[in-house]
Amino acid sequence: MGRAGRTHPLAPPALGVLAGSAAAAIALQQRLDRQCVAAPGPRPRVLVDCDPALGDPERDDPRRWEEILTEQGRRIAGAGAELLLFTSAAAHTAQPRVERAVARPVLSRIEAAAEAACRLAGDGAVGILAGPACLDAGLYQWALRRRRRRVLMSESPPTEEASRVLAALRRRGAAVVIVDLPHLEGAAPADPLGTPVVDAAEAQAAAAIAWARGEAPLPGRPHIEPGLLGPASHPG
Repeated sequence: MGRAGRTHPLAPPALGVLAGSAAAAIALQQRLDRQCVAAPGPRPRVLVDCDPALGDPERDDPRRWEEILTEQGRRIAGAGAELLLFTSAAAHTAQPRVERAVARPVLSRIEAAAEAACRLAGDGAVGILAGPACLDAGLYQWALRRRRRRVLMSESPPTEEASRVLAALRRRGAAVVIVDLPHLEGAAPADPLGTPVVDAAEAQAAAAIAWARGEAPLPGRPHIEPGLLGPASHPG
């Protein structure tokens, strides 16, 4: 199955969620459910593979979780999944290897969120609130700069501080903020100053449902060269 939209939207394919914990899988499933309710139509099956050995892609050795994600992908593809979804942005550094090994496309959470943010931002800057491993790999930075956007960044704070950080990004000039918090299982936090927020997992879910129904192609692949922009780029 390629990256184009489905040709038979009345028979949507199964989506495969690869997670390291049940909580992460449930959070993405809830967003997929919300997208189906928001835009009624054929509902794809959602298959889940949770492997606690995956650990936390924000902290663990990338080589280790590349191997685990590949094994998860093989299992869930064998069960019938036609499109794979990662529950961590940092895990997308493993995307090329998983796609080659499993012969299934991975929907890029990075590209889906970047596209959604650029639609809202107009010509304005885009803020990123994400984990350090994701920022160090330059995933969101590259996706946004490829779209000629000014990028402002902040590492993921404790959940209770998220609204404060969003307000700070707004004061620095962000027209919209992508929120991809590894520890956040519910909806993205609100900004007291009213900055539009793109929940990265919600954008990922919306893109997956649109593809499954034949309404849109998959977003592009992220740039996954670790360290391309590196920690020094965090100030934005």
